[in-house]
Amino acid sequence: QFNFNFMNSLIKFQVSGLLQTDPRYDFGNNSFYSTVFINQNPDFFDVRNNDFRIGENSAANGNADVGTAILVPFDILGDDRTVSPDIGAYQTVPKN
Repeated sequence: QFNFNFMNSLIKFQVSGLLQTDPRYDFGNNSFYSTVFINQNPDFFDVRNNDFRIGENSAANGNADVGTAILVPFDILGDDRTVSPDIGAYQTVPKN
């Protein structure tokens, strides 16, 4: 049996065909998915160049779990994420 739970996550996925009846892809099922954002804009800086920092228009902004953020208080660049943490490895930064 495969057990999983996505929490405070951005998920890009189109459910179609046979997957429409597969309970593993029922994004409304809180047993598997809680506080998820489906097909929302991540506002990555530059995907082609693997720059996955997020901009101010990202759906990830302020939507991370605060309890988890306290356990991991800094993002991958060392920015504080204990106040209004963003989903993912990076806190929001303005695009210049």
